Amino acid sequence: MLLYSITLTLAALLAPRAQPAGSAAPAYLPAAAVQKLTELLPPPVEALTEAEVYLTRAVQEDASAEARARAARAEPGDPLWDFAESMGPAFTKDNCRAIERFITRAQAAGDPINAAVKRKFNRPRPPGSGVESTDSYPSGHCVRAFLRARLLAELAPDHAESLYRRASTMSLNRVIAGKHHPSDAAAGMALGRAIAEAILAEAAANPTSGPATDLAAARAEWERLSR
Repeated sequence: MLLYSITLTLAALLAPRAQPAGSAAPAYLPAAAVQKLTELLPPPVEALTEAEVYLTRAVQEDASAEARARAARAEPGDPLWDFAESMGPAFTKDNCRAIERFITRAQAAGDPINAAVKRKFNRPRPPGSGVESTDSYPSGHCVRAFLRARLLAELAPDHAESLYRRASTMSLNRVIAGKHHPSDAAAGMALGRAIAEAILAEAAANPTSGPATDLAAARAEWERLSR
């Protein structure tokens, strides 16, 4: 519970103020929205990096053996279906073709934004991460986790709290595994949710747009599965 609270607090501090293969994906976000999202996050505070290293070590030492094993298992990939724990047994690839299409296309819209932000800040990974790159901020896993959680919560609002808890655990895994600084995780959480909100706003503003059409199909599919 303490680790979950720390993760949510970091996300709040950094929160914005103010497709399956072969399918043709419509544009989900206009250029102006993309530009706004790439400018959303503040730069990482390099003066705090040493403190974050100590905080990460404390989180790792405090984590249970079960949490450390969970973080290690999560490293190879983060499939959408990991949210079945929150959505329930009907949430499977075979059942949720329209939902998968919607989420996959939303991720495709968000990936270039995340990549652009990573390039802008060029932050090295934490010491001992085993990753020699300068793409630490924000965490892509955390962007995906919170983008997915927000969009799934739009389809299943009664599962929202569980979805956000699940996404927070996924984000914390990146810190426990030592692959990201805590602020990388929090920034990814904030950016992922902001991208999802922008997609939902575009769908609401343009009812005949690609995201609106895909959202409607995903919502209808989930309503059918939930009966």
